[in-house]
Amino acid sequence: MAALLEHTELYVDVDYRLFAMIDDSNDRRDVPPAPRGLGRWVSATPGYVLIEDIDDVVVLGCDIRLETWDGPPDFDPDDWDRTDVIEVSFASGILGFASGTAGGSADAYRLPPGRRWQVRLAWRTEPADPDELPTASVLIQFGPAEPN
Repeated sequence: MAALLEHTELYVDVDYRLFAMIDDSNDRRDVPPAPRGLGRWVSATPGYVLIEDIDDVVVLGCDIRLETWDGPPDFDPDDWDRTDVIEVSFASGILGFASGTAGGSADAYRLPPGRRWQVRLAWRTEPADPDELPTASVLIQFGPAEPN
């Protein structure tokens, strides 16, 4: 059974239905295409993961829980509206978040550098009061990628 090594929680604005998780080594020249154009909600290039709100309801932002595991993470898909698993390399392991015109945060989470990770992403749109914009909950779990 895998062990949870580290975790943190943070809030990220969702701007134009998008936000990105970017490794410090990515100079933003290798940006993935918009997920919706690929028929998905997540797209990635080395060091850059783009996440798109594909619900009919536009969310204002999301509460993100990031977790690092030493093996395949524990996960219950019943708690989430959608999930996906991708493999991404993060050269520096220093991750920040960006939200278009809403700005972002650098050095928000750290992984061991120079590794390829299996990344599980899960999204749930939360119910909102009638006078407020809804938010989302997002889970991002990092586990070691299988050797080739």
